[in-house]
Amino acid sequence: MLAIVHNLAPTHVRTKKFGRDWNMGARDTDPAAEPPLAGRFERARVNYHENFVVFVALALLLIVTGRDSIIGEIGAVVWLVSRLIYLPLYAKGTPKVRTLVWTVSLLGLIAMAIDLA
Repeated sequence: MLAIVHNLAPTHVRTKKFGRDWNMGARDTDPAAEPPLAGRFERARVNYHENFVVFVALALLLIVTGRDSIIGEIGAVVWLVSRLIYLPLYAKGTPKVRTLVWTVSLLGLIAMAIDLA
């Protein structure tokens, strides 16, 4: 569900600005004309997908190897909760707290990786 929200958020904002015909067309627009919120959602979407690949890889490795312990489980929950918090912070343009939350999500991934060691 989180991936779907990340994928739809930038397009939703752009559709509100440019209209349904734009959404159903080739979407050829000047990026400078986009609302700042659409750009924030797009950057958050890209960041999410970059990190989601690592999360899935670690989660699958933990499950397949049977090395999933409380450390890996906590790491996964920390990652998920941090990513839930990250999107609204990015949308609001909250600079330093957003980076702190992203760092916490990274620590969740690191905990999952440590569980594999």
